[in-house]
Amino acid sequence: MDMEQAMIVAGLGCRRGVSANDVLAAVEAGMTRAGLSGTMPDMLATGTMKRDERAIGEAGARIERTVVLVDGPALAAVEPALVTRSAASRKASGSSSLAEAAALAAAGPGAKLLAPRTIFGAVTCAVAQAGGRP
Repeated sequence: MDMEQAMIVAGLGCRRGVSANDVLAAVEAGMTRAGLSGTMPDMLATGTMKRDERAIGEAGARIERTVVLVDGPALAAVEPALVTRSAASRKASGSSSLAEAAALAAAGPGAKLLAPRTIFGAVTCAVAQAGGRP
């Protein structure tokens, strides 16, 4: 990663049983929405409740990126910063937008959303930029 650029995190949510191709297509759509078409994020993130969702781990492996699992308290801490408010997401994950919350929490203090939740089939992706650098 270029030291002049802040770290970019793609946060993910999905229905059970999606494919790695579905996840990667959602990441590409999210990155395009964030104005970063043709690039991949520095990291993928999702909630701990998705730890058994093989497609997310496989997608991370394919693009050689770490997948960070964010716990409930960390997701809850960024809830006020979320743009999307989905009752379905809250019921399934405990967060109004798992994708946005995972991206913001994994990007760390001062993170900002570059792209709110993008729905791509059965996968959602949001893109956040870590704070602390111009």
